[in-house]
Amino acid sequence: MSNYFDPKDVIVTDGVVSNITRNGAGFISTKDGIDVFVPIRLVEGSGIDMGDSVTVYMVKNFGDSSIQNMSQSASYRALRIIINGRIGDPIPQPKAPLAKLPEPVQVRQFSDLPVAVIPVAKKTFNSMDLRKVVSTKILDGFIGTSAMMHRELVEDFPDMDLMGDDNGLRMKMDISSLLHRMHNENLIAHASICTSSEQKNSSYSVYGQTAKGLFNAIIGA
Repeated sequence: MSNYFDPKDVIVTDGVVSNITRNGAGFISTKDGIDVFVPIRLVEGSGIDMGDSVTVYMVKNFGDSSIQNMSQSASYRALRIIINGRIGDPIPQPKAPLAKLPEPVQVRQFSDLPVAVIPVAKKTFNSMDLRKVVSTKILDGFIGTSAMMHRELVEDFPDMDLMGDDNGLRMKMDISSLLHRMHNENLIAHASICTSSEQKNSSYSVYGQTAKGLFNAIIGA
């Protein structure tokens, strides 16, 4: 009998591997109670094992001449198998819902009293965030000292605590150290401007994206 089949006759359904015989063939029991014969080469190629949950592509069985008595016991023959799960696999757990950020808490007293709002402390930059915003300012054409950089960040980020309890001294020191490191990494240019007074000689550091830009800014100042 010919093994020809029309592709439109292929049936796709789910089932469980119910048996692997000693000679290497297999059988699948579908959810509709149909027995499906699995040829030896397909058992080996798909790697199925007893108890596997599978999706099977099947057609009417014409019998396998090599093991005809066994293959003809099933009314369908498997063409392709996809393994969906195995005995002992962990059961998928539902994902936990995303945690919501806390909202500002309002404490209400009595109806004749105003609503008391618990203030939320301002955030400050960590070292990575500070490097990002400083790098962006430099790329946007900033040229100046660490104190000037601090002043611009205070104006650009009013919701951030960039002053602290020391009137911004610690943040200015952090910015100065960051600019110095970025210069040592050859990421930005640096110039030291010398000034003089009657008492002593002093200097201050200026930073920018390129040495040419610094030079032009200093000459034009």
